[in-house]
Amino acid sequence: MTLVRIPLDTPTRKAADVTLKKRGEVVARVDWERFRDEATAARRETTENLDALVEEFARNATASGMKVVRAADGEAACRAVMAEIGESPEIVIKSKSMVTEEIGLRHHMEKLGFTVFETDLGEWIVQVRGELPAHVTAPAIHLSTAEIAQSLSGALGRTLPPEPKALAGAAIDHLAKPLRGARVGISGANFLIAETGEIVVIENEGNAYFCTSAETNVVVTGIDKVIRARRQLPPLLRVLTASATGQPQTVYTHVLGRPGGDGVRRTIVLVDNGRRDLVAGPYADAGRCIRCGACMVACPVFRQVSGHGYKTVYPGPIGILVAPFLEPQATPSDAPFYSTLCGACSDICPVRIPISELIARRREDLWKSGKTPAAVRQAVGLFRRAQGSGPSASIARRILLAVLRHPALRRGVRVLRAGMRR
Repeated sequence: MTLVRIPLDTPTRKAADVTLKKRGEVVARVDWERFRDEATAARRETTENLDALVEEFARNATASGMKVVRAADGEAACRAVMAEIGESPEIVIKSKSMVTEEIGLRHHMEKLGFTVFETDLGEWIVQVRGELPAHVTAPAIHLSTAEIAQSLSGALGRTLPPEPKALAGAAIDHLAKPLRGARVGISGANFLIAETGEIVVIENEGNAYFCTSAETNVVVTGIDKVIRARRQLPPLLRVLTASATGQPQTVYTHVLGRPGGDGVRRTIVLVDNGRRDLVAGPYADAGRCIRCGACMVACPVFRQVSGHGYKTVYPGPIGILVAPFLEPQATPSDAPFYSTLCGACSDICPVRIPISELIARRREDLWKSGKTPAAVRQAVGLFRRAQGSGPSASIARRILLAVLRHPALRRGVRVLRAGMRR
């Protein structure tokens, strides 16, 4: 076996440490557990009344002058978007949206000849690199400043220094023209308020404003983003921003869709794509997720391998639970074993999803259905034989000890232990 050296100071780990430190400072200054309780109650109400809340939202959004389209799956969602913006290829600006990544919207549009500008800095970086986002709120968390500079230098045809302000300035210059000139903007949503039909979008860079205020704005969002009432929004915004970026609040909070409108022709594409199945089954608690990514930065596995190790748009601990419903074709069969079950994800979740317990349940379900990966079944079989007596048990114990004492495995354990946050 070749000994693989695993670096401790990966860009993902460094960025995760910064986020956790900032989050801790915010949490210490507020009544955090009360906010968690209120946010959890709001999201539990969503999962328990999803269809009714979606209907109420659609009714009120339509009454406010917006168009609402239902999409059962990703293909239907892509068709709905194209129906709204027309068939003639043109420039489209797009703000960060995990749902559009999930359904492959940008790639679909590019195949049809459209030029799509990802206007979020992190999303633009991974677009340039041809990669999936490595985190739900920090798409380029896996990259060093030097790697980002190299990628953007290649895209712009000039050498950029590995300095954050210079890179941000280059992005502003590059995106200025499409942001101001594009007639079509595509955005996501952080929350949908059922009682008012309003859309809530939070951001830090100001780019989402241009997308939502373009002549035609298409909002592509999951039906699970709905909440019942405005009064539920403050605690949700509190826990989301602190957990996602370690901020007391984001720079911009947009509330769209008030009666009378803002002069924008706005269509909301409500995407199911497995969400109803998720909240109707034994993993319904995972449907409460607000896509903050806190479970990822706390997870010792994610901190080491980053999001790309999971092969899905939704990585990390929560991705292990939701990706099989939202991205079944992309989800690795052994994904439930990308976890130490240390419980850090459950501890940090702002809406109290028992993530590690649900991952353990998923492992058990795979075992009962005979779908556990062969390597795992063999390892469990070896462990069971080692617990017995007789010559075969003695041989199994020696093999097991040899594996556990191998330098590569011991180093891996040290790396993961160093990343645990309880």
